[in-house]
Amino acid sequence: MSNGSDAASIRQGAVPGPRSAELPLPPAAVPHDGDIADGLEEAYWSVYDGAASKATVRQILARLPRIVHQIGRLAWSADRSATLSVVFLQLASATMTAFGLMASVAVLRELFAEGPTPDRVRAAIPQLLFVVGLLSARALLELLTK
Repeated sequence: MSNGSDAASIRQGAVPGPRSAELPLPPAAVPHDGDIADGLEEAYWSVYDGAASKATVRQILARLPRIVHQIGRLAWSADRSATLSVVFLQLASATMTAFGLMASVAVLRELFAEGPTPDRVRAAIPQLLFVVGLLSARALLELLTK
């Protein structure tokens, strides 16, 4: 685009003409001494790259109490009431999940019992409604933590 008429023709949807000058070819080889990444500085967070993938279960479990303590201390210093409410709501949500799983076993026990299928489904309805209630309560508790 050497002049304004080329720009105007492109805006109108016309195809531009060929270039007037040839572009230079790229170099045959990248000029460098040694590794091309030698001049790059390592980011502070990349020091731990791969550490989690190399950690064993025992190492992770050994670090877990210290990490939970650090997170708890940080959350407590940021907002005590929010921290207490989140801990309470998460424990209540976990309780609802546990009871929901136990109630699911009761539903399956009724469904897999002997007898005609419609009777088994009717017998499982109370437990099924209980599971729905528990999971709804859990969803509400999860919503309150956000």
